[in-house]
Amino acid sequence: MEVKDHLPLEELKRLERIEKDADRARRLRILILAVEGWTAPAVGMAVGLSRRICQRWVRRYNEEGLAGRRGGWETSRGDWAEGPEGGPASAPDIPKRYFPAGLVWRPQGEQARG
Repeated sequence: MEVKDHLPLEELKRLERIEKDADRARRLRILILAVEGWTAPAVGMAVGLSRRICQRWVRRYNEEGLAGRRGGWETSRGDWAEGPEGGPASAPDIPKRYFPAGLVWRPQGEQARG
């Protein structure tokens, strides 16, 4: 599987280490193994998912990056959403340079002001 270079491998590993949500950590593990050159069937066996699911997560990451809202990268701690002010993105533990302009971190349950 080919993975676009949205984030360096070391940053993906760091994010996996600090991630508290198990599903999101597994998605990061899929990306890490794919970057390291593992095949889709091998990644699937390693994380306990089908190769198709693993390919789907890699495709979504390639298309939308880590902040891809519709890609399912949301966590139980919050969700990515477009900010009403369209300002720079911000999120806990992740540098701003990794997110497209206009995205802001909104904790789960918080409504957009507008």
